[in-house]
Amino acid sequence: MAEQAESAGMDVRRVFFPHATWDNVLADVQGASLVAYFGHGYGWPSNTTSLTESRQDGMGLNSYDGSGPAEVNYYGATLIRQNIRLAPHALVFVMHGCYTAGNGELGAPIPTLDVARQRVDNFASGWLAAGAGAVVALQWGTRFNYPDALTNTDSTIDQLFMSPHEYVGWNDLYFDSQRTPGAVSHLDPDPKLGYLRAVTGDLTMTTAIWRSGVGQMVPVADAGL
Repeated sequence: MAEQAESAGMDVRRVFFPHATWDNVLADVQGASLVAYFGHGYGWPSNTTSLTESRQDGMGLNSYDGSGPAEVNYYGATLIRQNIRLAPHALVFVMHGCYTAGNGELGAPIPTLDVARQRVDNFASGWLAAGAGAVVALQWGTRFNYPDALTNTDSTIDQLFMSPHEYVGWNDLYFDSQRTPGAVSHLDPDPKLGYLRAVTGDLTMTTAIWRSGVGQMVPVADAGL
């Protein structure tokens, strides 16, 4: 995605493992119009009795510069709300992380619809509060060229989410967000694999509106673990 963004003319900033610390991410993510997070996900409902957003529904990052794969600190939605300010109408991708699109950890049973809805809503809430127009959760990542589509097409975010060859379309589910007034979640479940794709926010936001918020710097913060 970083290479796609560069090909679309964006100023791309990479923050990769083992240097994806909280401080390094903050240094490059401020004011971003496009954020792509590839990494661990720790959401809710999960194995805790209550929602703890100091650690949940955010990013799992290197605990220090150069730390190993098992040395992870979780920076939750509360810290994203308090410390990150995105460009107007920014688009955020959270990919590969558990809980982000509704399913839990690898190998866990497919959750109930209500649990999946809560997980998607909770995971999007911090980024929406930081200024994102929409948050796209793709547990298996994507092959669709979102940067090119954002730059060169006239579509809504929901239409991009329903791109050919990735959109399942088996049993679409739309919900009004309980965490972010005015936001809507679109879940696109798979009949056998469960909840792997979701988008939350202003689903009617167009690519033209996204482009209207793009300034001189459009970094992509790739925090991969």
